Amino acid sequence: MYAEFENAGATFTGDVFEPDMPNGHGVVLCHGLGTNRNELYDVAEALRDEGFVVLAYDERAHGQSEGIFHLDTMVDDVHAARRYLENAYDVDRIGMFGHSLGGYLAARAAAERDGFDAVVTWAAAISPREVLKETQPWFDVIDAWVDTVGRHLHYSSSYKELRIDDMGDYLANLYDRDQVRTDDSVKALGDVPYTLIQGDADKVVSMHHAKAIAAAADTELVVVPDCGHSCLPTHSEPPFYLPEPDRPEARREVIATVVGRFQRYLVDAPGTR
Repeated sequence: MYAEFENAGATFTGDVFEPDMPNGHGVVLCHGLGTNRNELYDVAEALRDEGFVVLAYDERAHGQSEGIFHLDTMVDDVHAARRYLENAYDVDRIGMFGHSLGGYLAARAAAERDGFDAVVTWAAAISPREVLKETQPWFDVIDAWVDTVGRHLHYSSSYKELRIDDMGDYLANLYDRDQVRTDDSVKALGDVPYTLIQGDADKVVSMHHAKAIAAAADTELVVVPDCGHSCLPTHSEPPFYLPEPDRPEARREVIATVVGRFQRYLVDAPGTR
């Protein structure tokens, strides 16, 4: 079912996957940079089939959603999505799943403010800047250029499903040396259960990100063998932006892990928020 909600001056577009036999709980899905909600439809369908009400939405400045790209505001948008699900549907406990940039946003959202009862991420990064630092061969040169020139470029552009209204503001935010690090923020998760999923063949977000975040949160890390960043042939990986090998078996294992953890954390867990 089509969904719309608003936050911080932007209207967001999404889809709600409604189960035939609801289990009373919901999950919000958050996609990666340059993609849209469609990339997580298979995750949404698997969760719906187990009774969860699922909201998949286009993030700020992505797909059909409005707004200007900004990481901190996008974290607040995650909670706006949660509030929509709470207000529109009869759900008790709510979980959050994020992939790639969405994993970064999900981990921060769950740690920085109350409201989510569980979080699962796949290929979550310490920060977008750290990913750029590791995947761009000339990162130091580019970083210096952004600092002196790039942040002052004021024109619109786009990257896949991402719309950039002001290139200077976008680059300044993406390369910001003061970005919040998830290995710092997740220390505040407290009793919120968290599982990180990481592919051992991921070329975008390397294993050390997952290990650092899991250690900081003192939580579970699930490593999926022969699993890339998305396991979708339509997904491109830096530095050469070649299509990622299609690994449907690995993606199915990731999805099964996501469903299993939300079953454990939301359905089987005693009590409510």
